[in-house]
Amino acid sequence: MERHQKDPTISDYKTTKSHLIRFSKNDPQPIPGITDYLWKDYCPAVFSRILQLGDVDSADYIPTVCCDETLNLIFQSRGKSGSLLFLSKDLRFVIKTVRKSELKVCLDFLPNYYRHVKKNESSLLTKVYGLHVVTAIGVGGCKCYFVVMSNAMQTDMSLDKYFDLKGTAKGRTLDKEVGHDKKVIHKDQDLEYSFYLHPLLRTRILGQIKYDCEFLEAENIMNYSLLLGIHFETSSEVTECSLDGTSTSSTKDEISENDEDADDSVDTVDTELTFADLYSSPDRFDHRFGVQMPARALQHPLHETGSTPTHRKAKAEECQDVTLCVAIVDLLKHYNMTKRFEHAYKSIQFDSKSISCVNPKAYSSRFLEFCSNILREDIELE
Repeated sequence: MERHQKDPTISDYKTTKSHLIRFSKNDPQPIPGITDYLWKDYCPAVFSRILQLGDVDSADYIPTVCCDETLNLIFQSRGKSGSLLFLSKDLRFVIKTVRKSELKVCLDFLPNYYRHVKKNESSLLTKVYGLHVVTAIGVGGCKCYFVVMSNAMQTDMSLDKYFDLKGTAKGRTLDKEVGHDKKVIHKDQDLEYSFYLHPLLRTRILGQIKYDCEFLEAENIMNYSLLLGIHFETSSEVTECSLDGTSTSSTKDEISENDEDADDSVDTVDTELTFADLYSSPDRFDHRFGVQMPARALQHPLHETGSTPTHRKAKAEECQDVTLCVAIVDLLKHYNMTKRFEHAYKSIQFDSKSISCVNPKAYSSRFLEFCSNILREDIELE
């Protein structure tokens, strides 16, 4: 998709666009008895440009998001604490209902967010593709605010486990009543793996996480998460890690043949990259950065109290080949006065460094340290 549009103007960040959605009285309605709904788009020109950056055609976005199914779900369902999270029919978008205060946070950081994701196409921050509000026209005038984001876990392979990780174990565990369905999203205390990556890939991943965290810290954002998806390779597959972070799967026989060819070659090529090379144009990558990263997983025993897997010498044969998908999600929590009071209150009960609600600088530092602990260099294996 060609990226020929100009950057948004100041007025583009203040513009809204509304249109009426009318249901027939004979058709099922999101709210029984109410046929008219007012749909409002915030900053449509800005999000049109962000859609372009994500290689998403607006012609695909509008019918997928602005549809009867979306209206029915956001009005008829409620998730925990009033929020609802669901995927679009084509699985490309994540739709989440938000509070008006969270929508305001997104609008406030939108100019800097746009500049950040435009400058850093390898950013691991989830792409925000739209902000909308739908109002039921009638008695009561129920309003639902929601944000549309990229589905960072969309891949052509099946993901076996999901984790939502904030870098602290305090209160971060899966409810035992939920069960062990593979689609369930686990939390910090449930993490029983550390992952070994090619040193260059690890350097680049942690460097990008650091850069993204610096942006969130500057915007006074905290409580974000590392969304981690894991695909466990079968015994017949071997994942090769290339220097640019892409992966290819081959059979063991194919790899053996390739090794023999390599041995016959006299000339060698210096493939060592400089630190600057790691941050070169992302156009040279075949996949979205952070998606389908080859790694090896080492399983650790889970402790009741939960903790980041401790460092220990591990043998390569102890590890299992995996493919990882990572993204930074939940970007709408501002460290406001309410959060400051929450931090002060919980600090009386627990270690102030262990609780999730801390100031953005402390949160960023802890988050990066946590990521560094679970994403390790492959050379650490014996």
